[in-house]
Amino acid sequence: MSLFTPSSGSDQSCSLVLGGDQLNAWKEHDIIGKLESKELSDKIEGMKAGIYAISAGEQYSRLLMSVIKYCLHVENHTMKKLLLLYWEIVKKHSMYIHHSLH
Repeated sequence: MSLFTPSSGSDQSCSLVLGGDQLNAWKEHDIIGKLESKELSDKIEGMKAGIYAISAGEQYSRLLMSVIKYCLHVENHTMKKLLLLYWEIVKKHSMYIHHSLH
């Protein structure tokens, strides 16, 4: 199975389907090391591993800052596509700002 396959028509709520052979192969610090690498191939491999892990339910809280710092500005089509997938699956937290009406 391909790494990222569009979902079938029967699974309307899923934006991607992943193969199961690599789901538990990576630790958070290994993925971060790949993302921080200067080699584009390592960054891409790290992004794929991060997407796999987060999709499998791992809570990799430190991954977000590495993605922002080391991958966001990479000018590569594959990396841009992986970033789009990453933004779809990463947990998004809202900050509530209390305004005083006094």
